Parts: sequence; structure tokens; C-alpha cells
Amino acid sequence: MQENDQQASGTTQDRTPQSSGDVSVPVPETTTQIPPTQETSAEVNIPPAPQVPPPPPPIPQEPGTEAKTELPTKPTEPVVPPSDVPTVSEKPKKPIFKIVIITLVIITLIIWGFVAYSYFRNKSLEKDLEKGETALVQTPTPTEAPPQFSIENGNIIKIDSQGESSLIVSKENYEDTGIIGFTNVLLSPNYQKLCFWSLPPALKPALYYSNADGGSVSKVRERAKNCLWSTDNNMIAYIDDTAQDSPANIYIYNLGTGEETNLTEVSTPSAIYRRYSAESWLDDEKSISCSYDEINTASPEAITKGSCKIDTLSGEVADLQ
Repeated sequence: MQENDQQASGTTQDRTPQSSGDVSVPVPETTTQIPPTQETSAEVNIPPAPQVPPPPPPIPQEPGTEAKTELPTKPTEPVVPPSDVPTVSEKPKKPIFKIVIITLVIITLIIWGFVAYSYFRNKSLEKDLEKGETALVQTPTPTEAPPQFSIENGNIIKIDSQGESSLIVSKENYEDTGIIGFTNVLLSPNYQKLCFWSLPPALKPALYYSNADGGSVSKVRERAKNCLWSTDNNMIAYIDDTAQDSPANIYIYNLGTGEETNLTEVSTPSAIYRRYSAESWLDDEKSISCSYDEINTASPEAITKGSCKIDTLSGEVADLQ
């Protein structure tokens, strides 16, 4: 810097004009100052250039062959998936263990609830028994095969569940049955009663009923047949045994009162008669299903068959289509 200043001043002095005469004109000295340059205090660190490896030595070529220059291959960079692509998340596993625990807890609560209910119910029954009240407990009865009954040589035979046969009603005790004896027997729905009858050529054919063991035999009426038990075991329906050219009516007999009722006595007009037959009890003993043969006395060969229903309370007979 100082050297530059000196050179500048020297140069200025050399440029001062000198007169050829004696007159000297003073020339003012001009000094040119060059502002000092600012030195940079910050140093820039430039990294060294990477060293290029020396090229491989040339491969000797056979004469007649051209040298091929192989370009260095650029190393492949790993492909990074873009960040905006959504990633597939695994589905959470179902809490099977929790479901099993909850199910076991529910089953346990149900069992303990039933046990508690049974316990308090038994306590309530014990208190009722202590007070003298009767607890109604229904116990199932074992189902047994009903006994079987048959007619052998006019006698009534009972066959039990073991297959053993026993005589319960003998025709010898009923002389009116004659040599033929009894012809039919029917067991009541509760297996406690029997209904049986005799037919011609018995001297006095009749209808009877008794206990299932053959005891307490009672005569319902003479010349009656085809008994039919009511479902409550208290009544029997039957018809009178008459000749083919006369009416046959339906009767009911009440075992409790011993009362007999003719249900079809006035059901036909004059010159026409019917021969009825009882088929089954209906509507809890309130009616009977029946059938008939209707005969006109003017032409007995023409028989009209039909079905009917009888009201056991009013005695009304209704023909069915």
C-alpha cells in the first residue's frame, strides 16, 4: 500500500512542467490517495477435489482386433417408495379370549341363578308344609301296557302284561246267555271298567258292565249291543238289538245315576224308520257321531244311507251332508 502511494506521488512530481525561462510558476502538488482495500477476514474452506482413480492399464489387443472402450456403469440406487403411498396396516386380531371369558361368566351366572331359584322355592315349600298346607307335586306315573281281554268259549278272559291269562267272567254264572255265552267285550279308556254283551241265540241277550277284574257286574238292559265308552268313563252309548224290519235307536246310560236315555226315538216321520249306529263321542260327551240306514215301509228294498250328529243334552238329531 505504501509503495503504491510513493509511486503515485513520484509520478505526480515528475509530471510538474518546467519553464524554459526564468519565470517559475508554482504548481500545487496533488496527492492522489487510493483507499485501502478491505481485507476479508473470513476464510472459505474449499473441499479438496476428489481423486480420480487412475485408468486401468490397457488390455493388449490381438492384431486385427479393434479395441473396445467400456464405459463405467453407474451404480444403481435403491428405489425408495414415495412417502404419499398409503401403507397397508394389519387387521387387529379379534379378542377371542375375551369372548370366551364373557361366555363362561354368563353361563356361570345362569347356573347360579337356577340354583338360587331352586333353593328359595324349596324353602317356600317347606314353610307351606309347616303351616299345614298341601303342596301339589305331580309325579309321572310309569306307562304300562293296558291289559287285554278276549272271549273264549263264551267266557271273558283277561291277559296281563306278562302274557298270563285268567278267567274273570264265566258264562256259567249267567244262564240267560245260554250255550253261546258272551260275544263281545270292551275296555274303558281308563282301564277300570268293562262293557260286554250277549247275542241271540241266547235266551235273553243283554248288555252288562263291570270292573276290569270282573267284579261288580251290572246289567244295563236286555236286547242291547255295541256299547261305546265316553272319554270320561261315566257313560256308555249303545243300540237296541231288534229285528231288521224294525227301527234301531241309540241310547246312552249314565253309570253314576243308572239313567237310560233314548236319543233317536222320534227322529223319523211315519212310514219311514231308521236303524242307527253310534260311531264315536264328540265335544267332551256333548254329542255323538252316528250313521243310519233309512228304510221306507212302502219300498223296503230301497235303503238310504246317511250320517248324523246327536246332541246328547237336547236329543236333537242333525243329518250331515
